[in-house]
Amino acid sequence: LATNLLSTVTRTGDTGALEDTKDWRLNWWKEIDSYVVHGPYFFTGKGYGVDLADSDGFKVAPDDLNRNPHNSHLTFLARSGVPGFIIWVAFLCSWFAQMTLSYVRARRLRLRMWAGLFLFVICYALAMIVNAMFATALESPMLGVWFWSLVGLGIGASLVSPRRLARSELRNEAPLTPNSVE
Repeated sequence: LATNLLSTVTRTGDTGALEDTKDWRLNWWKEIDSYVVHGPYFFTGKGYGVDLADSDGFKVAPDDLNRNPHNSHLTFLARSGVPGFIIWVAFLCSWFAQMTLSYVRARRLRLRMWAGLFLFVICYALAMIVNAMFATALESPMLGVWFWSLVGLGIGASLVSPRRLARSELRNEAPLTPNSVE
């Protein structure tokens, strides 16, 4: 575990699987940077039908089904170009900003259940985003379904909670608590 963690920030001296995989990923990510950010695919990317591993020359085996560069965010860059990547980052930033605002609002009104929900959603989604930096996480159903469900839960909760908060503020009632009934 220590060697794996250390390998993410420095060279471990192990020329085996850790360093080989790391070098393979970094080389592929540099290739994506060169043809998207500094190359002909700036505006369009390579599209969503192409096998990036095959197209970029990083296919490990001829029958390998690896289509993505082991980084969900760079997959957006490679497939959608810089404009698509900017939209992806803007979406994530606005969603996290909305969740944080909802969390702060719930904390200010001492709504512990709502604040706990928003904190859970923020932390869980942040963990998924970090995981997506090192794996094809968001492209797979194992995490993709949960990520988009969590995004929807956060949006729904942020739409519902302000209405409840506004109603209790307008009626000069005490803020809603987990035990209160409407």
